[in-house]
Amino acid sequence: MDKKIITKVLATFTPRVAEAVTDYCLDRIALHHKELEQTKMPERVSELQGAIAELRKMIDLRNSCFAIHENASKGGVNG
Repeated sequence: MDKKIITKVLATFTPRVAEAVTDYCLDRIALHHKELEQTKMPERVSELQGAIAELRKMIDLRNSCFAIHENASKGGVNG
């Protein structure tokens, strides 16, 4: 992962903000899952699956950046 991206994400995601964003993403994923179970329109299913995937990517980005930063601060190799 590019160091510039990690730096930008970490500057934005203080632990407090990161927790709030993660909570928001998890709440939205739960809401989309519920709607996914109830919808009967194939195009809506596709939209909801895409929304869930994007929310998961946001959580993964946050986790990856913190893990890389933590590894680097312990003297590990970046990347």
